[in-house]
Amino acid sequence: MLEHVKVEDYLTVALKLRPSSFFTIPAELPKGQQMGAKIDELCAKEYQAVIHASQKEKFSAINKLREKIQNLFETIVVRSTEYQAHQNWSKKLHIRTLKAKVRPSVHEIYLFLDPKIEKKLKKLMELRSLEIKKSLASVSNIQNLGLIYAEPSSEFVMLLGELLGYPICCINKYVRERFRERKSPEIRASQQLKAQGKGKIRNFHAYFTRNFFPCESFCVNATNMGKHIHNLMNEINPRLGDVYFSCLKANATTVEQYPLLMKQFREKLENKTLKMG
Repeated sequence: MLEHVKVEDYLTVALKLRPSSFFTIPAELPKGQQMGAKIDELCAKEYQAVIHASQKEKFSAINKLREKIQNLFETIVVRSTEYQAHQNWSKKLHIRTLKAKVRPSVHEIYLFLDPKIEKKLKKLMELRSLEIKKSLASVSNIQNLGLIYAEPSSEFVMLLGELLGYPICCINKYVRERFRERKSPEIRASQQLKAQGKGKIRNFHAYFTRNFFPCESFCVNATNMGKHIHNLMNEINPRLGDVYFSCLKANATTVEQYPLLMKQFREKLENKTLKMG
């Protein structure tokens, strides 16, 4: 298991510091990159079939590709020793889990203790599924197929943020910027960190978990959350405290470098597309 998954996801839930958490597979498995590459390699023929299919044959080719990806995902990812380790630790810590498919090759694993959280998460996943179906219904041609992975609604983001234990001030600002003002909260959060300047003392505790963008770099609610988790980890074992603080710094660095990381990700996808023809 990756260390950030251990402390940010498993331990924060097991210690009742957050109502739920989640990580993504295969990306957040120790050999996730190799697993993803293996699935791509074994689906090369099907990828090519989609690219070269006529308009009439395109949907059929896409369905065949999806089916193969799903089968390989079960074989390569779900049956891996890395994934089994997660299942074993969930049982040892008495943590409930819910696996949600985002795409055939990308799943989210939600961790929680309260059975009521499971009901809420399932409703959220149903909401996301309905949103995808609505996007599919609006697809008029093959060029618009990207809509099937459309951004979730503001309702979905609000409810999920609450279940993940994010401060309400941060949730509200993220939703307002993303859905009303049509701004990027990720870029805003990056700029806030850069504005602090290099070499100055930084408030790492506000970035108490990855993929979280606080409303302000010195948000009191987010900072208190990070400090509370950090202090408790230190009390249990100073080694845990050190690991968690390393995660805090890594989270802040990721937020600051977000625009660059997204640029690199787009370039990677473009190169992959070129290689497929």
